[in-house]
Amino acid sequence: MSFYQWASIFGYTTAAFVSIAPLQAEAAKYQIQSGVTSVYHDLSFLSSIGLNLTGSDNTVTPINSDFIVGFGISSTTNFTFSDVGGFSQLSGTIQHTGTVTFNKEITIGNFSVGYDPTRAIKNASGLFLTIP
Repeated sequence: MSFYQWASIFGYTTAAFVSIAPLQAEAAKYQIQSGVTSVYHDLSFLSSIGLNLTGSDNTVTPINSDFIVGFGISSTTNFTFSDVGGFSQLSGTIQHTGTVTFNKEITIGNFSVGYDPTRAIKNASGLFLTIP
């Protein structure tokens, strides 16, 4: 499967409810502790490239019915960030549990989301997806 197809599958990650706690008494530093990343899959586009969503495992309810699947944020998440001067990651990744299956044979999931400021250009956020 090409990178373009993987990007299409998860490129529509658009919302997350997360539990965020301050790291210390310092203002504007936070660590994600739990939550849900809700993903919208463009099913008609995926079908046009031969991918049909045929199942999911260990997923959670997305934040609302506009999204197809929710991935739980794992307790092993160590993503910290600051909102000073806009969003800036300090360290870590957001670890997710759950998988989706396409065409009853391609299963992906249990992924991580990280941030690389050098990738934050034009319309790109700098967030990236790592699939084990």
